[in-house]
This record gives sequence, C-alpha cells and structure tokens, in this order.
Amino acid sequence: MIIFLFALSVFLIDQVIKFYILEHLYLGQEISVIKNIFSITFVTNKGAAFGLFSNSNFPFVLISTAVLACMTFVFISFNRDVISKKTKVWIRIAYGLILGGALSNMLDRIRIGEVIDFLDFHIWPVFNIGDSAICVGAGIFVLNILKNKAQSGKGTQAQRKNN
Repeated sequence: MIIFLFALSVFLIDQVIKFYILEHLYLGQEISVIKNIFSITFVTNKGAAFGLFSNSNFPFVLISTAVLACMTFVFISFNRDVISKKTKVWIRIAYGLILGGALSNMLDRIRIGEVIDFLDFHIWPVFNIGDSAICVGAGIFVLNILKNKAQSGKGTQAQRKNN
C-alpha cells in the first residue's frame, strides 16, 4: 500500500504541475522565484543526456519499461530476504518514488512526445518532480542496500568470533 501511495502522489503532483505549466506558460518562459538562484522555467526534453535519441521516443519508453521491470524484480527479491521491517519500509518508499517518477515521465513521452521540465536552479539542467523522485528513490534504495549489507557483515563477523 505504501508503494502505491508514494507512486500515486509523485505521479499526480508531477502531472498536475506539468498540466499547469502547459496551460499557463509558453515554452522557454522563466518565472524567477529566488533571483539568480531558482526559477520555474518551461522547457521540454526530447532526448536523453547530451541529446541522445532525440528523434525517437521508442527507446525511452522501452528502456523505462525495462528498468521498471528490473526494479520490480529487485524489489520482490528484497522483500524475500531477511531484512528488518524498517529497511523494508524504506525500500518500499524508494520503489514508490521511482515508480511514480518514471511513470509520470513515461506518460509525457507517450502523450506529447517529450518530457516537460520546469525546476531550474541555474547551475544544473532543468528537471521536474518525477526526475527528483527517481533520484531520491534511487538514493534511498542504495543507502538501504549498503546499510543492510553492512549490518549483515557485522552479524557474520560476530558469528565467526563466537565459533
């Protein structure tokens, strides 16, 4: 249930803001929020990093689907492992964030052929809520994997000392 709540929240927030941006701003319009630091800027992203595959959405939809399938497999694997309830909750939150962000960006590509970006910190490429959720979710996921690995390593060392 927690996965669904996080995925749906990210998806809806991102899509509602993108709908507002599409309806009320023109492409390239910038609204300064904190002068020279942060703006809402309406841009679109047809390609990946460095403009790769900018002529076709098919690779992105295909790659997104494959990544989501892999994430689902990893998530299911983690739920079977012997990990703490707290770690399982964090893994579910991470998966929900990644799922919501990926589905929102995938819908943009299917619906309008490109991803709408709007968060502009002037020192980084413009991005959106879905992108942020994917990055935060991936960070939470990796931190919990490392934490779980470190804790299981400590348990193994303690067992060796006792034997």
